[in-house]
Amino acid sequence: MMKNNMIITMLVLYSSVMTARNAEGVVVLPFQRVGKIIYLEAEVEGKSGGFIIDTGLSEVVLNAAYFENGYSSPLVLKGFNGALDNVSHRKVQLTIGTIQKQNVATIVADLSHLEKFKSTRFLGILGNSFLANFEVALDYYNNEITFYELDRKGNRLWAELDEDVPDESLKMSFKGHIPTIEMVCGEQRLRLGIDSGAESNLFNAKVLEKLGDHFSQGVSKKVGGLGKEIKLLVAGKTSGLRIGSLPLAPMKTILVDLSPYFAKLHGPRTDGLVGYELLKEYKIAINYRKKKVHLWRHGFNIQEDLILVSSKQRESISLDEFP
Repeated sequence: MMKNNMIITMLVLYSSVMTARNAEGVVVLPFQRVGKIIYLEAEVEGKSGGFIIDTGLSEVVLNAAYFENGYSSPLVLKGFNGALDNVSHRKVQLTIGTIQKQNVATIVADLSHLEKFKSTRFLGILGNSFLANFEVALDYYNNEITFYELDRKGNRLWAELDEDVPDESLKMSFKGHIPTIEMVCGEQRLRLGIDSGAESNLFNAKVLEKLGDHFSQGVSKKVGGLGKEIKLLVAGKTSGLRIGSLPLAPMKTILVDLSPYFAKLHGPRTDGLVGYELLKEYKIAINYRKKKVHLWRHGFNIQEDLILVSSKQRESISLDEFP
C-alpha cells in the first residue's frame, strides 16, 4: 500500500531528475510504466502526478478523487466493458513539461475502480482530445514520449527532425476517435486501432476465423477497462502479424465481442485494438492531422541529441515494477 501511495510523489521526483532539453516545437519527456501502462507527469490546477496516456480514449478525464466536479453533463464515456455516467465538465490549465494549455476541456469522473484494478493512484487520463494537437511519438525502449507541435497542414514546426527516416509509414483512418491502421495476419488483412491503454491486444471474437491457426488459445484472463465491469475472457497468442514490411513477434491477444462498442463509432470496420504488444516492439509516432503513422525499430534513439540523461541513469530510478 505504501508503494502505491508513493507513485505520484515518485513521479514528481523522477520528472525533476529526468530533464530533457527541448528544441522549439519539440518536447521530449520521460514516462513511467506501471505494469504495461504509460504514466506521464502532468500538472492540473497546481496538482502534480501521474496521468495515463491513452490513445484509445476520446477525452481528457480527471479523477474525481482529486478534483472537484464541474457542471453536470449528460455525456457517457463508453469502453468495451461498460460505461461511466454521472460525469461533469471542467475547463482547466494543463501543464506537461514546457507545454501549457489553457481552458482544456476535461471530464471529471469516478476512476476509483481503475485505481483498485491497477493498484495504483493516478490523477487522470490524457486522451485524444489533447493528444490530437500534436504528432505524438511513443518510445518504450527509451521510456520517452515526444510531442511535436504542428502547423495547420500537420508538418512539424522543427523540420530538422523530419530527416529521421522511419522504417515504415502507414496511412491512418479514424474509428470514431481511435487511430487505426491496417495490419496483416497470414494472408488476412485486419484493421486495428492503436490503443496505448491496452495491456493486451483486444480482438473482436468475430475475427477468430480470419486468424485460423495463427491464434493459439491459452487460459482465460480477467480484463478491466474504462467501464466498471470486470470480464473473464478467452486469451491466447496471435502469430504471423505484420505491419507493412515489419514483422511482429507473437502477441498476447484477448478475444471479446467489440461489436457493441465499435457500432457507436463512425469509420471503417475495425477488427480490434493493439496497444502494449505493438508499442514494446517499435517506436511509433501518430500524426493526427496528416493521418499518418510512422514506425522505427527499437534499439536506438532518433532524438539522441536532445536527451541529457543516459539510459543507465534512467534505469537506476526505474519504477517499472509496482505490485
